[in-house]
Formats: sequence, structure tokens, C-alpha cells
Amino acid sequence: LNLQFCKNLINYDLPWNPMKLEQRIGRIHRLGQTSNVNIFNLFTINTVEEKILKLLYEKIKLFKAVMGNMDNILMDTNRMNSLEKDILSILVEANDEKELEERFNELGNQLKQAAKI
Repeated sequence: LNLQFCKNLINYDLPWNPMKLEQRIGRIHRLGQTSNVNIFNLFTINTVEEKILKLLYEKIKLFKAVMGNMDNILMDTNRMNSLEKDILSILVEANDEKELEERFNELGNQLKQAAKI
């Protein structure tokens, strides 16, 4: 599938790994692209997908702040796999919406602390 001439991307299923999301975007937002690129992330409000999207944006923002532009980043695969497992664990083990939100907030705080190191 050749996407180099596309200019619109619609994500209807969001990966938990921000690097996978960046990889999707990078397939159309690349060197030689002459058009403005539009990215649309579809989700339903007040769902797990909304929480995942917010967490993805937070992680991408942290990566950019710590490491620079995402185009220049080669992430440690083991770290990202661990993060995916942490997110899955939260989704599976949370007893209710409140606990889910608390655990996602805790994970976000851990990511912020890791970015400061």
C-alpha cells in the first residue's frame, strides 16, 4: 500500500503505542509531501478510547519535550512493550470508571517523572 500521495488519514482504531500512531502519520507526512496533511482520530466520548487518545497525546507531547521531534526518535522497543502491558493491565484490572481514571492518571504521572530523569 503506497500512501505517499495521500494527504488525509482517518484513525478509527487507536493503537496503545504512540510510536505506532506516529508511524501511521509518518506514512503520509513525509519528505516530498507537497500538500497539507490532515489527521483525524475518531473516538466516542466517555469511553476507553477517549482515555487512550488522551494518554497517547500526553505521551507524544512528553516524548517531543524530552527527545525532540518524533521524526528523529527511535524508541526502545522493550520500553514501549512494557507501556502497552501497563495500559492493558489498567484496562483489565480496573473495577470501575473512577479506578480506571485514577490508574491512567498515575501512569501519566509516572511518565512525566520519567521524562524529568
